[in-house]
Formats: sequence, structure tokens, C-alpha cells
Amino acid sequence: MPGDPSRSLVDQSVKDVLQPSQLRHHIEFWIPSETPRDIRAIPLPQPPLRELDKVPLFGWARSEEVRDWLSLASAKKSGDISQIQKLRMSIATAGPSAELLT
Repeated sequence: MPGDPSRSLVDQSVKDVLQPSQLRHHIEFWIPSETPRDIRAIPLPQPPLRELDKVPLFGWARSEEVRDWLSLASAKKSGDISQIQKLRMSIATAGPSAELLT
């Protein structure tokens, strides 16, 4: 049973739009249940979590899936604008996630 008591069940389909250089995170718990439960009454676990700056942005994913994003981040850091434009076009033709670059 997925749930985030801080958000209404009705608005979970609404996606947040990130601004340039903005980071966002969330914590999600999946709590199995054989019967319907009141999501607001379920006590949530309080596990110790890593500090956000210690969580790798892409290090956990398969390299072939994040190669373009890592190259884009590297090009942005180096200021190589021609490389950024080339990567934007490459990612744009790869699928809908390209909207994150505009």
C-alpha cells in the first residue's frame, strides 16, 4: 500500500516540475496489507537514512541507462556549450524525459 500522508490521495498523479538546478527528493514506504486500511492511521517506519549529499545521483543505475545524463552533467560543469547542445539533441530523440532539459 503506497502512501505519503503529507499528500492527498487525490493529487498523487500531479507531477512536480523541477526548475533548472533544482533538486527534489521523497521518501516512500510500501506497506503490504491483505485488507483495506486507513492510510492516515498507518504508523510509518523511522529508519535511519543517509544524508542527501551522500546519496549518489546516478551511481546506482546501469551505466548504459545514465551515460547521456552523466555526459550532460559533465559538459555543464566544464562549460562546453557545444557538447551540451549535442547531448540535448541525443537525449531529446531518446524519449519523453528530454523535457527535463528545457
